Amino acid sequence: MSGAAFLRTLGRVLAGSLLLLALAALFAWWLFPEDFVRQLPERALNRALPRWQWQVGAARWRWPGWLELRQIRAQGHGGGDLSVERLSLQPEWSSFLRGRQWRLAFAAELAGGTVTGRASAHGDSALSCSAEVQSLDLAGQPWLGRMLGRELKGRLSGTLAAQFEMRSGLLSALEGRLSAQDGAIPLRHPVLGHEVLPYARISTRLRQDGRQLVLTSGTLESPLGQGSFAGAVTLAWPAAASRISMQGQLKARPELFARVREQPEWQVMRLEAGSRPLAVMLSGTLADPALAFSPLEPAPAAPASLQSEAQGTKP
Repeated sequence: MSGAAFLRTLGRVLAGSLLLLALAALFAWWLFPEDFVRQLPERALNRALPRWQWQVGAARWRWPGWLELRQIRAQGHGGGDLSVERLSLQPEWSSFLRGRQWRLAFAAELAGGTVTGRASAHGDSALSCSAEVQSLDLAGQPWLGRMLGRELKGRLSGTLAAQFEMRSGLLSALEGRLSAQDGAIPLRHPVLGHEVLPYARISTRLRQDGRQLVLTSGTLESPLGQGSFAGAVTLAWPAAASRISMQGQLKARPELFARVREQPEWQVMRLEAGSRPLAVMLSGTLADPALAFSPLEPAPAAPASLQSEAQGTKP
């Protein structure tokens, strides 16, 4: 075969292949119109996570095999809503040939950041998911602010692995590590004259143990001090009613006591904090936490009024 004949044959093959691809795309679009494609993940989300009411604004196919969903809204039965600007899904098509099992990759854009990972399901029993979270704006999550009764500030990043029960939509397993940077936590009641807790970084490991979310290896970097913490949150619904039991220690900086310098009852605590860390205890609920702190070792000179006031301080 001459070179010219070979090129003509190759051109016919390529043209035929492109025609077949175009016909396949048109057939797929005719067979799976946009409204039908949009409703499929919407129904799947409502079935998998029934505690939220999900709506998908638009859907389209992207080459090679990505399904792109836009304007996803979820409203929680316990109050609050979640918004995802774009969610791209790439099914592992071979997994659908193995019966009641499937796998897919996903990439979501929300709250000024991204969440990427993989998900898999085995029949109607469990949904497994692993994800990497990058720079989510906590202030961009209205549902979180309404749940806690205050607006958090900061950027959230980390890795998570979770498993959900398909029938109930409940979280059955969770572990990972999260960190928040360059933010602030408004305090419900002022602590030592501070109405906001600023932080440069808060990080913790977490895992689920039954109804408890166990936090370990927690660290805090703040203009007010440097510390560590560990404990657990007993999960409840609505989430704001979840109960906190946390302990830690804080190496206070002078800025922590800057606004109560004139009050004699805090002088001993301020002097003690300069030589040893403070023991910190956090209790109450997510919506109404209570904070107490004292020197790690007994301070004989500390007045009784100091101890009673510290135990009653609430953020």
